Amino acid sequence: YDLEAFPSLTIKLGDFWRHNRVIPHFVTDEQIKSGVVDLQQFRAVVDLGNEINTLPALKKYAANHPILKSLDEALPYLHSYASVDPVADSLEVVPTVDGSSVWLTLANTDSEHMYSGTISFDPAAVGLGSTTFAVKNAKTGETVPATRGSNGNVQWQVKVPAAALRIFQLNLSKTNAVHKQAKHSVAQLDLVHTEQAR
Repeated sequence: YDLEAFPSLTIKLGDFWRHNRVIPHFVTDEQIKSGVVDLQQFRAVVDLGNEINTLPALKKYAANHPILKSLDEALPYLHSYASVDPVADSLEVVPTVDGSSVWLTLANTDSEHMYSGTISFDPAAVGLGSTTFAVKNAKTGETVPATRGSNGNVQWQVKVPAAALRIFQLNLSKTNAVHKQAKHSVAQLDLVHTEQAR
């Protein structure tokens, strides 16, 4: 289903992603009714369309799981894939996962000021575990000095000129690791949204 059918929701999700760097699943009532999506895989549901009284599967789910009414209520259930210091809403961070590699695109939407700071990226938030890692500038191929925190996050310094992009490649490896299917462009999160399909 195309989110363009719900323009106000598209804006809400875009703002939510940009501020919190999490991307929830979007699921329609038709996908639930047809069995394409099993709600039991999720830890929580944000019922944006107030469908609980018309969807038996959602009502059954509610017996053992929380049903939330707003995106903000979902934050405790979500896992951010990246954070930056200092915080800047003008810096967009988008991960693209391909096997055991991650391309991280940083877009500075500020047309006047460079962004300079530290990014902390959590591989587990995009379904990857690792014991070793390497960070490279995707354009130049140069290795970027990086460290790993006690929480498992990979951290490095970034400078993104005004109105510009920087793309970094992270190569992660772990013995006998099982990775998610290639080419996921968003983090997989335990959250679903329902709204009646039009």
